[in-house]
Amino acid sequence: MNKQIRIFLFHGVVREHRHRLRNYTRKHLSVDEFVRFIRNTIKLYYPVTMDDCLEACLGKSDLPPQSFAVTFDDGFENNALVAAPILADLGLPATFYLTTGFVGTDLGSWTDEIESALEEDTATEICGFGKGIDGRYETVEEKQALMENVRQTVKSDPAIDPYEYSKDLVKAMGPREIDSCRELDAKLTWDQVRELDEEPLFTVGGHGHTHRILSYLGHDDLVDEIGMSLKLIEEAVGHPSIHYSYPEGMPSCYSPEVIRVLKQFGVRCCPTAIAGFNEFHSDPFELRRIQVDGSEV
Repeated sequence: MNKQIRIFLFHGVVREHRHRLRNYTRKHLSVDEFVRFIRNTIKLYYPVTMDDCLEACLGKSDLPPQSFAVTFDDGFENNALVAAPILADLGLPATFYLTTGFVGTDLGSWTDEIESALEEDTATEICGFGKGIDGRYETVEEKQALMENVRQTVKSDPAIDPYEYSKDLVKAMGPREIDSCRELDAKLTWDQVRELDEEPLFTVGGHGHTHRILSYLGHDDLVDEIGMSLKLIEEAVGHPSIHYSYPEGMPSCYSPEVIRVLKQFGVRCCPTAIAGFNEFHSDPFELRRIQVDGSEV
């Protein structure tokens, strides 16, 4: 029988979808979508922890064929308020990778900031940002296409600071109402992080301090980014974490140097966001994940 580990990647779970543009990628599933996916998955596969995955990767233990693990990136408050109770009721383990600089805030990622500005039901004109970005955007579909172009532009250029870029882009859109939605924006508090860590089913890991792409940082900034995130987590939960996930997580977003620094800080397992399954004995710093966006349910 084929021995594979499926690591599912989630970001958040909300009560319902209510926005025109925001969350169009379904980074946050609805409760119904999440429950349906989880119930279908446990009928087919065997749930394991990321510790179990690590042990299998190192050849220290075996796992049942067709195992799966649940992971969440970024550290949204809805992880604790909505997703965690559902998982606990079902007895399912999960690992929560959090961006420590966001903890206790309503700060969005740079893409969240742009989507919030585009949510307003008015035409948007942009100029001065180059081909693929400049233009007039009226419909939801046009604004979604803009977001895809923005993501491609920013993520492919190490010279671009994503937060400066998003600030400048939003400013170029002119005065507008910025959509604020606590269910989509709020991040975990440190008390909630501690509560998750105290639940035996759950594990807390790092996901950067500012969510910047690790491979784009100079050595000193890379050490600060990883070191600060792990230091804050250890201070909050009372013990070090060996778990991490790469912000953005695509092939260009990590490197041998990134992995070396993670290992220097005691990290032993760091999955990517590259789509795919994992064989037993896979490299724990090259693990693939399957992003769940609701299309599977």
